[in-house]
Amino acid sequence: MFRKLVASVAVCACLIYPNGLRAEPGPIVSWLMGEPASLFDIGMLRLEMELSTWGENDVANAEGIYGLSGHYSAKYDWAQNRIIIDGLFLPDLKPQVPLNTQTVRPICKRILTTLALHVNVDPEGALFPNNEGSALAVLFAHNGYRTRNQPPGYLRRLDKIFVLQAKVPFDPEGNYQFCKRSLLSSQVLYEE
Repeated sequence: MFRKLVASVAVCACLIYPNGLRAEPGPIVSWLMGEPASLFDIGMLRLEMELSTWGENDVANAEGIYGLSGHYSAKYDWAQNRIIIDGLFLPDLKPQVPLNTQTVRPICKRILTTLALHVNVDPEGALFPNNEGSALAVLFAHNGYRTRNQPPGYLRRLDKIFVLQAKVPFDPEGNYQFCKRSLLSSQVLYEE
């Protein structure tokens, strides 16, 4: 009997106060819900998620660059219209290759070449045949469909703004070898 009474009171309360059971989002959440997410926003999010799966030694050790572990991030440079994939590579306490200015440049170049291969770009900077774009550009595409207003070949054009860069320390004072290349180029630029 008591259960029926409690159930009846609960049903009556729901019928009398239907809005009391629904919570409205706060002003900040309402504003966020009203903001559109562009395919660029979604692509950058997917890119960050992809980079987080590369993990330590994943790319570096793919080409036998042992003794280095990497951390990857992505950012968009508004002034240069570039999407920059940045890798910071830290040596183990006992690297297998002594790191100095003579040995670190080839390592830096090999890291960038390996990164390019990892995303379906050959060492010379060309996309592999039959690919609409690199594995990076595909992150900026709709999954499973095309829109009518999608520009033809936009993934290949998007690949032109990706830049790969790496920082590798080469002495105990914390000096880094900085190297970078365009995704679709084999030319590597170095800075210390």
